[in-house]
Amino acid sequence: MKKYLILTFIVTIGFSCGKIIFREVKCSPIIFDLEQYFGPENLNQNISLKNQQTAQVIRYQIKDKSITFTEKYISDSGCGCDERSGILAVNSQDSVYILQKSNYVEKNKPQTRETVVWENGPFQSFFYETNLSTETSFTYKNIVYTDVKIYKKPETIAQKAKMIILKKGIGILYIETVNGDVWLNTNPDIKVNTLANFKVDTTTCK
Repeated sequence: MKKYLILTFIVTIGFSCGKIIFREVKCSPIIFDLEQYFGPENLNQNISLKNQQTAQVIRYQIKDKSITFTEKYISDSGCGCDERSGILAVNSQDSVYILQKSNYVEKNKPQTRETVVWENGPFQSFFYETNLSTETSFTYKNIVYTDVKIYKKPETIAQKAKMIILKKGIGILYIETVNGDVWLNTNPDIKVNTLANFKVDTTTCK
């Protein structure tokens, strides 16, 4: 009788709501979305932004462009499918940084977080998915840009950005500060971003 109770207990904890627990779950392929707005450049190449008022050009060298994602995990262990992608480009004490994080369990809809950062000397401007506009096109000097992501928010410090625009196939297209300075990407060529442009690492969560 004691052995029967132990066996019943083992069988019971092995199932939950009709599902076997502690089983291997395979994650979906990489969700390649915001990465298409990172820009086509590879490691050690430059992203160049030109100040439209002063003609100053700042070249940011790409130091990191990577994707890390979970291939599979063990259910009911606190693990899930996680994906993290980012690009970091720097110039002296200035930098631009884009980060996307997605996570989900089983077949649930992924929850995605976006962060876009511009460091202008000691001034840091942060934008998140909550600052994303519904607009998908932008016009500057009579040129219409489509397939854009426009991040904007109220800001009071003159040197900080109040708007940052990412363009699919170009990356950081446009930055506008509170004091009216506009920085525009000097490379208008649109190129498709692929996984080959990223350092890709996979993990297994147990």
